[in-house]
Amino acid sequence: LYQQYFGVLFELFIVQFQFQIIVIVHYSFFIMRPQQQQKLVFILALITFLSLFNLFQTHVKHGLGHSHSTEDLFSVLSFNDEKQVGLPREDHPSSSTETITGTSIDLNSDEGNNHMSTRQVDSYQKYHDKTESIGDVIEALPHWLDIKTVQFNITEEEQDAMRQLLNTSNLADRDFVHETPFTRHEGGVLVTKVLWPNANHLLKKSLCAAKAAYNQFVNYDFVIFTTLPWTMEQVEDLGRVVAPAKLIVATEGPTLEEHLASMKSDELKFLKERCINEHNPKNITWFHKCTEPGFKGGMNTLAYCWQAEFRAAHLWTHPALKDYKYMIWLDADAVCSKTWDKDPIDAMVKNNLTIMFTEFYGRTRSEELRTKMLKTYGKAPICYNAIQNDTYTSKQICDTEKVNFRQFGGFFHVTNLDVFRAERHQKFLKEFVGDYKFSRKWDDQLAVTIVPSMEDISRVWRLRSHDFKLMVNHHNEYDGVKQERVGIAKTNAWWREMIERNWTAGRLLCKYCFRQ
Repeated sequence: LYQQYFGVLFELFIVQFQFQIIVIVHYSFFIMRPQQQQKLVFILALITFLSLFNLFQTHVKHGLGHSHSTEDLFSVLSFNDEKQVGLPREDHPSSSTETITGTSIDLNSDEGNNHMSTRQVDSYQKYHDKTESIGDVIEALPHWLDIKTVQFNITEEEQDAMRQLLNTSNLADRDFVHETPFTRHEGGVLVTKVLWPNANHLLKKSLCAAKAAYNQFVNYDFVIFTTLPWTMEQVEDLGRVVAPAKLIVATEGPTLEEHLASMKSDELKFLKERCINEHNPKNITWFHKCTEPGFKGGMNTLAYCWQAEFRAAHLWTHPALKDYKYMIWLDADAVCSKTWDKDPIDAMVKNNLTIMFTEFYGRTRSEELRTKMLKTYGKAPICYNAIQNDTYTSKQICDTEKVNFRQFGGFFHVTNLDVFRAERHQKFLKEFVGDYKFSRKWDDQLAVTIVPSMEDISRVWRLRSHDFKLMVNHHNEYDGVKQERVGIAKTNAWWREMIERNWTAGRLLCKYCFRQ
């Protein structure tokens, strides 16, 4: 009885940390009769169990600084790349409470390479059941998929910043206050893509500014696609910046070695002719600069060619986006400069929009586009589009007219993912990028333009035409408007000299991100 008593008492002390109560209970035990002592041991054991259960529930429900490889979303497949060099953390305050759990499957083991484990089969079945509702467009979980998820509470310093924002007396500085609070809609997400974790310093600036401008009000998830895998530590480092939002970092496709292994001999020969010369070694890497017949844009790295293909065709049905419908795409080097006064996702939902875009960004005159559209859509393709009286318009009867088609800017757009997942559009997008692997000839911006233009074009909005002046800085322009030049090319200098003093939310929430 004494052993049981001291064991339960110790567990209760570990869980509750209430020393005074422990002392009182301990004193009472030794003045009780044996039957009363037995009852007390039972009561203490019950209290300990309930305390542990409540602690576990609270941790799961409120996410007190937890991070994990996302087994609740998918079975996690780790690349096990021990050669990955970890990035040092910047001087950003850590959350006060952090718990790390993880799960992974070794691709080098027989289990990872040759067949599914029981856990993988369960995850696949749950995933397969969900994808049936969208016509099984999204493929079964690929072997290369690696998804890591983190979510942290905001720090005490950020809580103080929030209180400071709410108590700001200068009305001109209270840019975070909205007369009509933003409405959070199910299925909203902010998305971007990078090559590798070395882009973390760019992402911290971009995502933190997006949090200060918009996401602090709606708390949508962030999804980062990456070509090379991240360590959990690197994911956590970025996760603290976007807190309290969830951060998901997902590999977007197979390794380069797997890409090359899947290609036919003539495809490999063509790729080597494009990429291997006296300036490049024989072993092709993502950093090889490659030429391309018929492409006037010069040489591009293989990684850049792949990102164009991924964003044009593979993004929409990637498993990491399966639970989302409305996507804000934000390039990693695009930075918000003020708190938004209008909510783009709310506008998408209320007006049943297909896409909201910034400005036109280049054009195509390729007759091959006509052929691809006829082959997949089976009708006269679009050949012309424009903005007339602040309204998007396109011409679809183009049997004889030459193609002269403008493209939506790709650095920022708000997109209805379900539209792009439709079977007829998926058929076109696969044909669109299907000439050969790693082509840069067909721009992802054109893909983002064609699909909405084949739908009801009244569901296509240009942001500025509907009073959305978001002031996103990209390539030294605000919202892609050539007449609105930023004036300072370097992001940190622009932030210090033009933004920091005038934007309270940005200054208080992102001061650690613009030091480099």
